Amino acid sequence: MRLIFGSQLELLDELNAKQPQGESIDALKKHYDSAVQKYGEMYQDFPYDQYLAFLEHQGLVPRTGNRLSITPEEKALLAYRVWIGDTLPKAL
Repeated sequence: MRLIFGSQLELLDELNAKQPQGESIDALKKHYDSAVQKYGEMYQDFPYDQYLAFLEHQGLVPRTGNRLSITPEEKALLAYRVWIGDTLPKAL
């Protein structure tokens, strides 16, 4: 949980709402773009592809073509956040 940026959690929340069909990678870029606007220096060496690759490598968002969807692990992560009361917005 400590390694996931707040904007990535917002992306995961959106995917959870869009399941099971998921969402296009282009449509999800708004979360990255918003974080770049707020925290530009943190993102200057962290392109969108790496931003998504982190979530993919953690097993949270499988990619099918140009779409991302959610996994049972992501659903469990989101449920855990609610269970522990970690629902406030997180930075980055």
